[in-house]
Amino acid sequence: MLNPTYRYLTFDFETTGLDTRKDEPIQIGIVEFDHTFKIISTYTSLIKPKKNIKELKSIVQHVTWFSLDQLEEAPSMEEIVPEIQSYFDSSTPTIVIWHNISFDLAILKRFLRRTPTHSIDTYIYAKALLHYVPSYSLETLNEYLKKSDNHRQPKTIDQEGSAHDALYDCFLAYNLFEKLITKIQHLRKNHLLVDVTLEKNNEILGTLIQRSQKNYTMENKKLFFPPLHSSVSSSHKKIIQKEYLDLGLIPDKETGNISTLTPKSFLHHIDWGKKKRVISVNHKAKVALLERIFKDMNFTPDTLHDQVIFDPERVNTFVQQETHQDEESLFILKYHSQLSKKHSLLDINSQHEYKIFYALAGQKKSGTSPLTLCTHEQLFTIKHSIWEEHTLLFMDKDWRYQSYQKVLKKSFDPLYLLNHLEQVSYKYSLHQHELAPQIEKLSTTWVFLIALLHVELNPFFSWGDIKRIDVTDIWADTRFPKTQALLKKRKNALENITGKLLPEDEGLFVKCTDLIHYLTSSTTISKRMYNWDKWYYTFQDSQMYVQRNEFLSALPEAWKTAFLSSSKKQEHNNRNKNQKKSQFEQTDILLPHLMWSTTDLNVQTITKIPKLTERITHSWISSFCISSSKERSRSLFDELVKKWVHNDYEICAENITWWVWKNLFRAKQTSKPIILIGWYNFYLSALGQWIWFTSLILYHLHGALAPLIVNDLIRWKE
Repeated sequence: MLNPTYRYLTFDFETTGLDTRKDEPIQIGIVEFDHTFKIISTYTSLIKPKKNIKELKSIVQHVTWFSLDQLEEAPSMEEIVPEIQSYFDSSTPTIVIWHNISFDLAILKRFLRRTPTHSIDTYIYAKALLHYVPSYSLETLNEYLKKSDNHRQPKTIDQEGSAHDALYDCFLAYNLFEKLITKIQHLRKNHLLVDVTLEKNNEILGTLIQRSQKNYTMENKKLFFPPLHSSVSSSHKKIIQKEYLDLGLIPDKETGNISTLTPKSFLHHIDWGKKKRVISVNHKAKVALLERIFKDMNFTPDTLHDQVIFDPERVNTFVQQETHQDEESLFILKYHSQLSKKHSLLDINSQHEYKIFYALAGQKKSGTSPLTLCTHEQLFTIKHSIWEEHTLLFMDKDWRYQSYQKVLKKSFDPLYLLNHLEQVSYKYSLHQHELAPQIEKLSTTWVFLIALLHVELNPFFSWGDIKRIDVTDIWADTRFPKTQALLKKRKNALENITGKLLPEDEGLFVKCTDLIHYLTSSTTISKRMYNWDKWYYTFQDSQMYVQRNEFLSALPEAWKTAFLSSSKKQEHNNRNKNQKKSQFEQTDILLPHLMWSTTDLNVQTITKIPKLTERITHSWISSFCISSSKERSRSLFDELVKKWVHNDYEICAENITWWVWKNLFRAKQTSKPIILIGWYNFYLSALGQWIWFTSLILYHLHGALAPLIVNDLIRWKE
């Protein structure tokens, strides 16, 4: 169980927004419990913000369900501080627990003179111990855990409340934390490696879990990670059909037109036989849709991936460390958690996990499959695993400019370089490689270089709404004197390790030279946000156009490739005759096909908010409102909330109500009709999650690609 010397509590703020410096709390909830998970006390209160209540955004009302009158009568934060101080400033050592805790801790520190030194983020623990859930949001995880037989639901959770009520959310976090601790104890009991590393943990995880007081002598023992094995084998059943499409009619590297075929009918009428193929699409949600179609066809496609192979000597060095950090213990917990669930593919999804995996990985072996599904971008990460006899079916050819540029001219993100440096530095340090001191020094100085470059770039983006600038050569630009001086030193240091790295780490040298290339050539520098008040910069070649030959040269020559177009022929014929035809354009070759008819999907164009609101409130059917403008989406959402439409409908607006997967999870759980407001990616993600809607409303759509977009959306809805 938990360490009995500590007191535990979950706490949550509901706020007016997500800016920790400017937004204010409007409700607080606290649940205090002991090491046996016995609840000691609870506290909750609404809080009146200092800003004018009438200025609160409609999203606050929609998410929390608080009325403005309730907040007007609530005490201020300064008035409740004396009541809550004792929870956080106690003579008994306290550990606070919350989901994505950094936000709520930042709010708490604005008002309290002292806060607990120990905190636990259940989001990080859930990512390590729960796998392939629809979303890692707090309420989603609790819904997921209800299906588990050993998940105890306390009576307190049955009290009146809902998600985004602070006290109710505290009980949800309490439930989740109890489940995670129970799972850790189970893994510790059944896997020696887990027990050993937890006993040697000297951080919060070692403090949290009660010690077993076992004495381990590991000198003559070699512990290892047992191989992951799937409990369900893939099945491949030959599909029998009377007629099929002959893809051999398409000459290599040219285009076949499938504009009169839905994706489902196209896949149904291909002769699969024993042939090996790769299907590449422009969006990951389409991969999910294809997987469902194949499942309906009693055909289970494999995904080519690198098998998880660990080097025994590296693992042994890792285990024999005198102490283990939290991130190392969580990695071991994640691996054995997936081992107990019989997962064949290790779910790695954080920087720390990649770092440890990179240090322990051995020689990877590639799998083979008769069919691979992937996105255009993923295609270039797995191409080394695809055999020559595979035929590449490059679907969504009409999106080629966007897709090809994203792959071949994608922006360089210095954060990826820093992550890679951290991975290599950790590995060389762990295994006491002779280059370890040099790599660590290189990592530190590159961090300093990128931070210095960030400082010198800031003035260019500080005024106005500038999002990108063009720079000819930072190496020779007098506006970057400090970066220039340090860059020359780093270039020399990089040359000192050239040829000395392990073969698997040569990619680090490539990334470093790539950054030098961008800093010494014609480059477009873009501002990217990763938090409400923080940003970083990415680099890209100023010349963005990707020619056909450039793209084809990136594919293995031995592949037979068919580019499949879903655009209508007449759209090609109606082009401006004066427009110069791109080198990338090819004459479409029509395949023999079956005609498809549209479903009962109701497609309308409604641009006026009052008319749209009236139509929605009187239809009682689920709808998707396509909007290519976030501002227009916000206006529509605000109007729906003002009319209290969310009483009768589940409203899910992309990037406005919740994150994408949290939106989709709520849409799947509700019994009410749904209104989805968003753009192309959100639409496809909804389809990939099998969320059904019968009406497509073109609320705000602009640009020359609009007809192509609508046609693509309708095809995939089919």
